[in-house]
Amino acid sequence: MELRGIDLALVPSDSLAFAAREGLIPNIDSKVDYIVKLANLDIHVVAGSTITSLADLAGKRIAIGSATRISYEASQMLIGFLKLGVTVVPLNSDDAIAAVKTGAADAAIMVGVSPLPEISRLEAADGLHLVPIVPQPEMSGVYAPSLLTAKHYPNLLNGASSVETVSSSLVIAAVRCISCARPCSSR
Repeated sequence: MELRGIDLALVPSDSLAFAAREGLIPNIDSKVDYIVKLANLDIHVVAGSTITSLADLAGKRIAIGSATRISYEASQMLIGFLKLGVTVVPLNSDDAIAAVKTGAADAAIMVGVSPLPEISRLEAADGLHLVPIVPQPEMSGVYAPSLLTAKHYPNLLNGASSVETVSSSLVIAAVRCISCARPCSSR
């Protein structure tokens, strides 16, 4: 937003919602326009057998990724929507999965275009599964319903089974020109 000469950015749509919620960029809705949606970014919650729903995560340790990863903001948004009191463990990708396997974390939240490679490598024998995220009304302005299927994760999901989740979008966003309220081309 503050860099001269930069008018477009490739960003997850929930990053902008996170910035608005946290007050990082005042009046962000009047400063940014979405130009095009490029892909769905599915939210994946991977956990052991004792975690069967998001409510089971209350009070648990969750690997959400470092603040520089897209999973961080999505995780913070999800935890906020569900009002879960959790302990955040800043681990990314394979390290997050390894922490869940060893019990150093109770779950991992990962975000990206399905299938995610680190989840694709999981086998049923690993004892981990995908936890459903049932869309809540308060999520509707930020996330859309999505499904994770056996096509995405054949080692974790059998045949016609699927797991409900939510997704944000990878978008190209443009800084809106303050003087004319259109995408800016003169910064």
